[in-house]
Amino acid sequence: MLLFKLTPYLTPQARANLHTYVYKGEDYGITYIYVTRPLAKWIVDHWVPEWIAPNIISITAFMFSITPLIVLLLTQSTHMDKTSTDMPSYIFFMEACMYPIYVLLDVMDGYQARKTKNSSPLGLLVDHGLDSYTCGFLLYFNFKMLGWGCNPQTLLLI
Repeated sequence: MLLFKLTPYLTPQARANLHTYVYKGEDYGITYIYVTRPLAKWIVDHWVPEWIAPNIISITAFMFSITPLIVLLLTQSTHMDKTSTDMPSYIFFMEACMYPIYVLLDVMDGYQARKTKNSSPLGLLVDHGLDSYTCGFLLYFNFKMLGWGCNPQTLLLI
């Protein structure tokens, strides 16, 4: 602990700048601009009550993203070998339905935070933290779906 006190991670000026920091993300994808963003904004404005916390929307989105993976792990095995059985088609259908819902809810939590003026560093951490877990789970799901197994070529793609 003494080492951290002797060499601070942030300078006093950097610590002062943390209080004025505002996160501003941008997405210029066609689907995001013309479908996801307007739909998420409309749903938050017309359907989502103000008493729902944005982190609840983030956690709900995360549940939609991991449900197909949980079903996959319960019905199949956790082994990544090529000798495993073929995956049933309902798992693909489940992923195809739940992933767009996850994306929509992920956009909605930001709109809800701005609508209720509940934007906070904790909300940013929860949202981006759950998104990073979702990326890892989707990677595993896709590798399992493609039947790639644990080999050097798969590891290079990660």
